[in-house]
Amino acid sequence: MVDFLAPAGIQQGIRQGVLQNARKAVVDILEVHFGNAPQNMVQRIHAMEDLTLLKVLHRKAATVPSLEEFEATLDPTLQKI
Repeated sequence: MVDFLAPAGIQQGIRQGVLQNARKAVVDILEVHFGNAPQNMVQRIHAMEDLTLLKVLHRKAATVPSLEEFEATLDPTLQKI
């Protein structure tokens, strides 16, 4: 696999890029689904470092009926970080 051949700095850069894209995907879905997402919510999403949780939030953002319900999901998720 390429990960074994890439220097640590490159691996770190790739990981940061993947995280950044995952964060942006969550925010993009919220904005498409609900209009503008509250800035404090966007900041909390951008602070996340767990790719698995970001993937869960991405799916949730696409399916919840309201921002309030998404935020209720976001709060317990952040407590696990």
